[in-house]
Amino acid sequence: MSDNVEIITRFEHAFRAADQATIDELCDPGLVDHNPAPDHEPTLAGFKKKVAGFKASFPDIGDDGPSTSSPGVRYPSSTKNTRPSGFRQSATRDQKDSKRSGGTCESQKPKKTTS
Repeated sequence: MSDNVEIITRFEHAFRAADQATIDELCDPGLVDHNPAPDHEPTLAGFKKKVAGFKASFPDIGDDGPSTSSPGVRYPSSTKNTRPSGFRQSATRDQKDSKRSGGTCESQKPKKTTS
């Protein structure tokens, strides 16, 4: 296992277990969390509080699943639209309207002039 994969795997396991000592070992003391939890400082201490809160919210998360950093692990992906039908993007409707009108907006069509 390469050093990078080993470090990421250790970090992932530490995150899942809320292992504060390993997080201290792997993270730079000057860490800036660009996605801090509400009411947490964007520092290493705030990140550790976020990790502890995540573990408290999801206590059954553990190391029983495959690691996202495991080489050769493939996760299923879906191209199927999983949103409820009432939440379709308006771009889809706009695209259909564009096809019906010949692909141009009304304001872009040349105006007919009468002489």
